[in-house]
Amino acid sequence: MSSDAGRHLSPNTVSKEEFISTVADMAEQVWDFHNRWGFGSGSFVDVNPSDVIIERREILAEEIRELDEAVKSRDDDEVCDEAGDVLFVALGHVE
Repeated sequence: MSSDAGRHLSPNTVSKEEFISTVADMAEQVWDFHNRWGFGSGSFVDVNPSDVIIERREILAEEIRELDEAVKSRDDDEVCDEAGDVLFVALGHVE
């Protein structure tokens, strides 16, 4: 039995445009951060992308642990902050 049993789906609380704009803004911040500090993909010429992610995976693991702690604390503001950190680092992996 699904954990969603008895739940009714409702529309998102933010507009599609706001969501996409927010994620695009964060992607731009990741891009700028990487280029400012020399972490951009261009600094890994002749390096396998998987090797770059292997080097970065502990950063993402740390952010996921922090998100897990925030969820356990049930502090919605902290959950939002930590979820944003996870997304920021994940976007860095993608770049």
